[in-house]
Amino acid sequence: MLDYNRPTVLHELMDWVGEGKSLAEFCRQPGYPRARTVIKWVESDPVVKAEFEEVREVACDVLASETLDIADDRNMSDKDDVKHRALRIKTRMDLIERWSKRYGKRVNLADADGEKLQLVRSDEDITAEIRGLIGIGLSRVSEENRVSDHLNN
Repeated sequence: MLDYNRPTVLHELMDWVGEGKSLAEFCRQPGYPRARTVIKWVESDPVVKAEFEEVREVACDVLASETLDIADDRNMSDKDDVKHRALRIKTRMDLIERWSKRYGKRVNLADADGEKLQLVRSDEDITAEIRGLIGIGLSRVSEENRVSDHLNN
């Protein structure tokens, strides 16, 4: 059995996941522990687990930004490019839905006795929230382009 430096591995994992990359991909690197081991480490320490959840939210923002980049790229040669691009966007959106507490469908609540309750957010609510965020991003880009054009003239 290999002896891993747990704090170092977990620190590197947080940086990795925060860039929108997967835990499984991280663990496939030579010299790193298996995903099962890392998941046990994360789940067994409440502080590490909370940090991992925060990093996953950052990863969701990264993935959302990537969907904009994919959608805005105008270089397409054929219908297969469009289909592949749609698949890439959908995959990222599915991951965001599963990983994010902010953008996901599930909201955790507790009753007066502390019992957990779950409500499911509708696809329409999530889509509206994401479209609103995309609209904010597009308006910022438009404003930056307008300022840039003004400065260049």
